[in-house]
Amino acid sequence: SKGAGIGTKLTILFNKQICLKQFYIQNGINHKKYYWLNNRVKKIRITALNNTKQSTIVLVKDTGINNIQNITLPKKLIGSKFQIETAA
Repeated sequence: SKGAGIGTKLTILFNKQICLKQFYIQNGINHKKYYWLNNRVKKIRITALNNTKQSTIVLVKDTGINNIQNITLPKKLIGSKFQIETAA
């Protein structure tokens, strides 16, 4: 995406409805040459794209290369289709 990447969206589909409580994320490009040359996500919005369109915003740490972090959602989201959007 152009610019800082804010507003970039990723949609994830599951075969059946799930209850999303947590997930793991690697923030940034996992390569020492490129990690510091590119932006990393600070905040993401996760939306369950079902009838209720529940969403929540979570902060993502800038933990460096080779550090996967566990994100626990402040409220569980239920659905089979989720959208993750960079908010900052």
